Amino acid sequence: MVINIDALSGGGDWQSETFSPTNGQTLFTLSILPSDNESVLMIINDATYTIIDNFTVVGSAVTWNNVAFTITTTDTVVIRYVI
Repeated sequence: MVINIDALSGGGDWQSETFSPTNGQTLFTLSILPSDNESVLMIINDATYTIIDNFTVVGSAVTWNNVAFTITTTDTVVIRYVI
């Protein structure tokens, strides 16, 4: 699936945070509250995952749903979102 991040931003500014996960980590806390949950993108090892199917957002908490695989210490987790 191709995601048009320009359309998601609605003219807002993008924030990007990189995490060094622990084995089995599912909860990631953002430093800034996203302006819109639908603008949050979770990128793991250069693959972009979609909200609801793969993760949920409540406030500044992003929870990986473990649908495709379990996150390990060797994974690179980047979360991008509009502020």
